[in-house]
Amino acid sequence: MSIRRSLVATVVSLCVSGQSMAAGFERLEVSEDRIASYELSSAERIAGMTVEALKREAERRATVTEGSFPGRSTGWLWPFDSKVDIHYRMFENPQESVGGIVIVSGRTEGLALYYETIGDLLANGWSVYIHDHRGQGFSSRLLDGKENESRGYVDDFDYYVDDLRSFTDRVVGKRSGNARPLFIMAHSMGGAITSLLLQKQAGPYKAVALVTPMHEPWAAGESQEPLNKVADKYCDDIAYPFTFNVPFVSASFAEGGDFDVQAKASAAAGPDKFSITQDPRRLALNWQARSAPCAGAHCGHGNAKVGGATKRWFNQACAASREARGSAASGIQIPVLLLQGGDDRIVKPERQVEFCDNVNRGKPAPNCKGYVVEGGRHALLIEDDRYRKPVLVKLQDFFKCVGTGRTDCH
Repeated sequence: MSIRRSLVATVVSLCVSGQSMAAGFERLEVSEDRIASYELSSAERIAGMTVEALKREAERRATVTEGSFPGRSTGWLWPFDSKVDIHYRMFENPQESVGGIVIVSGRTEGLALYYETIGDLLANGWSVYIHDHRGQGFSSRLLDGKENESRGYVDDFDYYVDDLRSFTDRVVGKRSGNARPLFIMAHSMGGAITSLLLQKQAGPYKAVALVTPMHEPWAAGESQEPLNKVADKYCDDIAYPFTFNVPFVSASFAEGGDFDVQAKASAAAGPDKFSITQDPRRLALNWQARSAPCAGAHCGHGNAKVGGATKRWFNQACAASREARGSAASGIQIPVLLLQGGDDRIVKPERQVEFCDNVNRGKPAPNCKGYVVEGGRHALLIEDDRYRKPVLVKLQDFFKCVGTGRTDCH
């Protein structure tokens, strides 16, 4: 992501050094036989399908519970803070044979983006549980005014962690009496949220798969502009999770813009310009899912539109991801599988290596192992089939192995 000049105007005097791609993870290799052993969707199959059609397919395989719960209120002045409704859906599989998976999505994403993946997991014997983060998807927006509703914003990154903890409690309650194991799969920003949660306690989770986790946003991205490098340095070493807003600054865009503007620009771009996937069909569905409507008592917001990130979100994300990958990661006790995009342009691969090193610190055997999906971009779950299918096979093999009680499942 390219950070606007206004974000870094106050830190232009910093000394900046460039970042290099990190080594340290093995290449992910999954045989064609292993891929063929799973029932997985393909880009050809979904060509011409809509998000609504994928939703109906997933719902035919499961008993679906749609709900919401109150998250921590947001605002400056108690008791006038705004209430926050966290939207969720649970896909209970009547044919569940291997366990349950909680999906923790990334920034801008809503649960509607995951219908293809949810359908794949249901087809292979899992139940699936997913909620929308505050400020996006079908959960409540955090800024007042229609002109602000698609801005990517959060007061405090820890609120995301609180919401995931609350959702986990509801999942456990829903699975009461089900002895099969529960796992957690997280993407991008969801990876930072999940890492922070698991540092404190594993709770009901037996293992975690982190798919291109945000252990640091890549502020400069591919840009070599000096001010973008300054923003990168700021994110690396300086960002602090301030508990107050700066009027006219905190809610302004750090990158991107309103959802509709970004969607139009994406539609006009060629595949070589796509930053998250190389599959134009899934990218089109991604934008469709991100504008999906929601109606009913459990909708905190009427659509899933979220555009560019605000300065407040950026600052909170940089500070939180530094905490997530830091020394406290050694507190994560369950097995961790980390899948890294070899051509990721959104988050920093070297920080994922640092995270795994810290998870493994002081343990007699490695608890975290990472693999590089060579050529894959950031959104591996909506990537071209040659990247997406091995990822889905590897994480399901990993979860099923852990479920048997083995300790050598990486």
